Amino acid sequence: MLEIEKASILKRVSAWLLDIIIALIIATGFGWALSSAFNLPEHVENLQASYAFYENKYSVTFDITYDEYMALGEKALDYDKAYAELTNDLGAMKEYNLVLNYSLITATFAILIAVLVTEFVMPLIFKNGMTVGKKIFGIAVIRTNGVKASNITIFVRALFGKYTIETMFPAYIILMISFDILGSVGLIILALLAVLQLILVAATHNNYLIHDLLSDTVSVDFASQLIFDSQEALLEAKEKAHAERVKREIY
Repeated sequence: MLEIEKASILKRVSAWLLDIIIALIIATGFGWALSSAFNLPEHVENLQASYAFYENKYSVTFDITYDEYMALGEKALDYDKAYAELTNDLGAMKEYNLVLNYSLITATFAILIAVLVTEFVMPLIFKNGMTVGKKIFGIAVIRTNGVKASNITIFVRALFGKYTIETMFPAYIILMISFDILGSVGLIILALLAVLQLILVAATHNNYLIHDLLSDTVSVDFASQLIFDSQEALLEAKEKAHAERVKREIY
């Protein structure tokens, strides 16, 4: 009676892809509004103009790898001079900091709104932890003991699992890689996070992801899973099942 009827991997992936599309649409719209409010495109254009000025002045390109830099030979001196002048250009550095900070703020809040809408607001509307994708593919989110997940549980799952660890942490790593703050180390961190998720899915009985471990939840097949409204209802069902089993043993 208390067996967990796990949703299939195919259903979970299909629901996830649909939810990702919805989240991307929301994040893109909110991100566009924020970037416009910060006048981010103009700051990016100003920064690119500064880059182009020193690149043209010394006939170099800043966007190269370490190996490419080492292969420059004597030309590396020109690269160093161009980079030194760029970093000493107060106007360029101001634009760099504005672009970096506004990009972080835009990404942080755009993704936060998208995740909360898709992973918290939608489950409040559809009930049983269902997002739009889960609703369409018949998947519910419950506690691992078979009890309905509370709103607090769904919030923890969305905010700390899906947003903080699984979305924003990789997003910050990617952003730092794009600004040359992190190099190959960032790629290694992203790879390790992906491997961890794969290991969890393959090695755990209920095919957990990080957000499931944090919230003690599991994705189940809604049509076949018995879901209890509360811990008390679960205990009552256990007692009833025990009583029936004892009665059968007597006879």
